[in-house]
Amino acid sequence: MSDVPDFYITGVRYGDDECISHVRVALHFVTSTGEIKMKRPVLVPREFIVDLLQTGKIIFYTATLDKSKNTYQRGENVSLYDEQYITTDPNGSTKDNLEGLPKV
Repeated sequence: MSDVPDFYITGVRYGDDECISHVRVALHFVTSTGEIKMKRPVLVPREFIVDLLQTGKIIFYTATLDKSKNTYQRGENVSLYDEQYITTDPNGSTKDNLEGLPKV
């Protein structure tokens, strides 16, 4: 599998249990000048992302907005822990691990 992400996760929403309930994802594309741009992000349930990651065919990375340049910066590869938790650092935590992303 290549290291080119299919989607970027750009934000998270937490539920009452303090676990991620939804994530904001964006499809990316490369311009003719080689610049990476993102389509408008959409909010999807965490379970949908888990299902896609479980296929092993879809790659997610985090991305953060650089407000001074109005561009997104690629972050970390997103993976699963225990087949149900979204993480960038498989540290054994039973909480989803994307705290560095903005809340939406």
